[in-house]
Amino acid sequence: MPYVRVALDRFQPGAGDQVLAKVQHGLLPVLRQQPGFVAYEVIRTGADSAIFIHTSETQQQAEASLQSVTAWVQENLAGLIAAVENHVGEVAITSRR
Repeated sequence: MPYVRVALDRFQPGAGDQVLAKVQHGLLPVLRQQPGFVAYEVIRTGADSAIFIHTSETQQQAEASLQSVTAWVQENLAGLIAAVENHVGEVAITSRR
């Protein structure tokens, strides 16, 4: 089963659009080039919050992506992120239409 990194992020007030644009145009191309990349989704949960879901083929790749994303965020989104909560785990149940 694949492994997923889920991040629950809160942005500084008013920074949501800027953060999501930077993620789409800066981080996403980096993630697509990583070994084991399967998928990346972002769910906007409010004006200043979102859930980021990155699926990789293995646990090692998911954990490596967490390190890559953390470094990218520190370099490119400093001051725009208020809080981040990261989780990495194996997909236990999946169903698709």
